[in-house]
Amino acid sequence: MGLFCDFYRLGQEEGRFIALHIIFDVVFLFGLKYFEDVAEAEESGSDLKVMSVITTALYDPEERIQSISSEGFAKLFLHRVIDDKQVLEGLFHLYLHPATLSSSPIKQCLSYFFQAYAFISAENQLTIGSLVGKILGSWIRVSRQYATQQGSSLISLNSVANQLLYLIDRTNLVQSAARTTLEAYNEMYAQIAVDLSWVILNDPLAESAKIITSIICKLPLKSLSSPESPPLLKQLLFLQTQIMKYITDKPTINSLKRFTANLLQLDTQEEPLDFEIINEMKAEMLKILPAGIKANNAVASTNPASKKTKIISNETISGNIMDDISDLLEDE
Repeated sequence: MGLFCDFYRLGQEEGRFIALHIIFDVVFLFGLKYFEDVAEAEESGSDLKVMSVITTALYDPEERIQSISSEGFAKLFLHRVIDDKQVLEGLFHLYLHPATLSSSPIKQCLSYFFQAYAFISAENQLTIGSLVGKILGSWIRVSRQYATQQGSSLISLNSVANQLLYLIDRTNLVQSAARTTLEAYNEMYAQIAVDLSWVILNDPLAESAKIITSIICKLPLKSLSSPESPPLLKQLLFLQTQIMKYITDKPTINSLKRFTANLLQLDTQEEPLDFEIINEMKAEMLKILPAGIKANNAVASTNPASKKTKIISNETISGNIMDDISDLLEDE
């Protein structure tokens, strides 16, 4: 295997293509664990990691290498040879990249693969759901760079989001999901809403923030009934109060107010949000909010003393979530 990996990494053109094909075929036949066991049995001390070698193919500048890796990884996923979230995320980035033409073999292969993979099992849908926030956040950054260099992208943010949400719709499963998975789906959608809220906070004034807000508002959120469920709805409430302080578009603010009011009804978990979680979210916000962004004095508070526009600081991010929510929902 080491020889084929060397041919792929150091060879030229056709030699690289053939070597990469062989690597994927051998992994498909024997599995990754076989090569780990062989290296261990031989006590070779080799630090060669097959996955680390072939994963680079997803980002290779040669389109044919990308195509071979897309087909190879799709086959490995569908036959349960691998279960690697990072690779799956990489496949989505490759598929959704503005430079990937709709007529390319990559697009054709992955458009089939994603549906086949997603609709096989609830577990696969939940895996994709855990990546939605990362995928959309990355797509926004990449498409913005692409628009600067090449012109506008042919695919819209709404279209990308709709594709992802279609893949995780449990009604599309080949076999209906067991009722025991309902809570897992509810948690998945709540986590997606939390992840997308962080995407907004990366740049609250961007046009994408309004689109992401509308996507969050349309998610089929439900109460989390299991005692073991994480306090995702409370985290979401906290994040919405912060988003409303920096969004300046009035229709978007009004949509968020309605959404937050509904969210209050859904959150039936009695335990308050742990202060440690709140402090972690505050710290993360201070890291990701754009430098110099100012709180929107139209909705920051109903207290006249705090109506002045302020630069983001620890004091701006209130730890008292319910006070923030009351202020924001009552303010007109």
